Amino acid sequence: MKKFNKDLAHLTTALDRWTTFLSRAEQWERNFIPEELRIDPAIEKAAQALDTLSLDEEEREIYEAKLKMVKR
Repeated sequence: MKKFNKDLAHLTTALDRWTTFLSRAEQWERNFIPEELRIDPAIEKAAQALDTLSLDEEEREIYEAKLKMVKR
């Protein structure tokens, strides 16, 4: 993926968006996905999962407690 370096404004296909997301996700702040990628609901969901995975132990406990409260 090193050869892939399209600018966000030039992403035209789902493959372009996924390649960009997978190769640059660590560059963006938590809970931020560029608008050009947010048009794909699957990428939005993947970003949320990535945010959850990157939580530290205390944050994860809080997150899981909130999930339990919602499921009741």
